[in-house]
Amino acid sequence: MDDETELATQRWYVESFYDDRFASRRCACADAAMGVFQLAHARSRELHDLTMLEVRRVLYDDLPQRPQIVPGRLHGTRLAWMARYAPLLSQDEFTKFVTLMRNLSPFVLLLIDPSNRSRRQDRCPAISRRNLEFILNGHPDAVQLFKCD
Repeated sequence: MDDETELATQRWYVESFYDDRFASRRCACADAAMGVFQLAHARSRELHDLTMLEVRRVLYDDLPQRPQIVPGRLHGTRLAWMARYAPLLSQDEFTKFVTLMRNLSPFVLLLIDPSNRSRRQDRCPAISRRNLEFILNGHPDAVQLFKCD
């Protein structure tokens, strides 16, 4: 798989998200991308999550403000895994983090850092404030999917 195919997949995801008003489920989108772009199962989901994260990040400031999310209130929910990162973030950052990462794989925390070359978690550095900053603010070397004139 080359980078152009993955970029085309991400463009297709953005167009699909917009066309269906963000109503399609992750598995349906990823399965469709597997058929259209001949992606592997895991990679189609990774690209979905990375693309959805970026779309959410771009739109975050344009959406109505959300109430603060308290880490302790996540226990007993599907979002409980996020509470362990609260000490590394301010209250506003934690709210943004949860909003951006809702229903995405926790594996995105490793994928977001380009220095993580392995898919084996034991071969990647521990998740740190740096990973969380990439989630919240994007990577400084990121390339735009669409050119706006």
